[in-house]
Amino acid sequence: MNLGEFWYNKINKNRGRRLMKKVRFIFLALLFFLASPEGAMASDGTWQGKQYLKEDGSQAANEWVFDTHYQSWFYIKADANYAENEWLKQGDDYFYLKSGGYMAKSEWVEDKGAFYYLDQDGKMKRNAWVGTSYVGATGAKVIEDWVYDSQYDAWFYIKADGQHAEKEWLQIKGKDYYFKSGGYLLTSQWINQAYVNASGAKVQQGWLFDKQYQSWFYIKENGNYADKEWIFENGHYYYLKSGGYMAANEWIWDKESWFYLKFDGKIAEKEWVYDSHSQAWYYFKSGGYMTANEWIWDKESWFYLKSDGKMAEKEWVYDSHSQAWYYFKSGGYMTANEWIWDKESWFYLKSDGKMAE
Repeated sequence: MNLGEFWYNKINKNRGRRLMKKVRFIFLALLFFLASPEGAMASDGTWQGKQYLKEDGSQAANEWVFDTHYQSWFYIKADANYAENEWLKQGDDYFYLKSGGYMAKSEWVEDKGAFYYLDQDGKMKRNAWVGTSYVGATGAKVIEDWVYDSQYDAWFYIKADGQHAEKEWLQIKGKDYYFKSGGYLLTSQWINQAYVNASGAKVQQGWLFDKQYQSWFYIKENGNYADKEWIFENGHYYYLKSGGYMAANEWIWDKESWFYLKFDGKIAEKEWVYDSHSQAWYYFKSGGYMTANEWIWDKESWFYLKSDGKMAEKEWVYDSHSQAWYYFKSGGYMTANEWIWDKESWFYLKSDGKMAE
């Protein structure tokens, strides 16, 4: 290689390096421009106290600058000093400049006792979730208050620690509410043995009709439904079966006796009940116990309830206690002072109902 070729190659290499430097600078500047809060041009200037001299020597004012050394945005105010420990409003967005002028981003900032979240672009979030916390219309983190999220069409409750309640019961102003996984408030449904109404509040002591199951349930003082037990309410006894369903139009065996629960769930007591299934009448004493092997005085007449509880009707009954036979007519009335034709013969029932013999 001669001397001329040597210098020619060297000059071309230097030109190439300078060109690459210029391309690199333009590329980085474009990236900073696109990433800035308002598309401001980043620069490689120098700091003089709280002021910033741009690369061309001019003083920055009313603009954003990105410092590659600190990898942070700063805002230079009209007085040429950077903003710090203060909010900056641009359009509908708010930014926060921390101590030293650094723009807050992807972090919580406390101001006057409230917490605000600045996203990755430095913008304050409003009416939005930040993890399990929620910031309201002012941007402040919600504390101990309800939040309705129209996107999910659900209510949430933010606790004292700023996190939403989740998979737990929470008492709020004297009422209990349940929040499932994800923080959603449950409404109009069973949660184990408790029920929450349309507003989400746990139903307190009293009756509850569930349309889905077409049954009444009774919620006890502890908030759980009555299960396989008797409930005394407004002068009447009711029986709640397994699962909490109220017994109605059915028999219940309990305390070594049969009981009958009428259509309204009330226990039959001191009254006659006709069972269409067995096509027989039964009598229930005080307390609801079914009468069996006993005499009952009612409607100015004696009636007899057999061992199965059925009323004797159109039949003879032998009473071992009085050692006598009795006849019960249609309707169960005991025959007295009357003749009865039966078994191809006449029988006479005396005034006390005993068969003459």
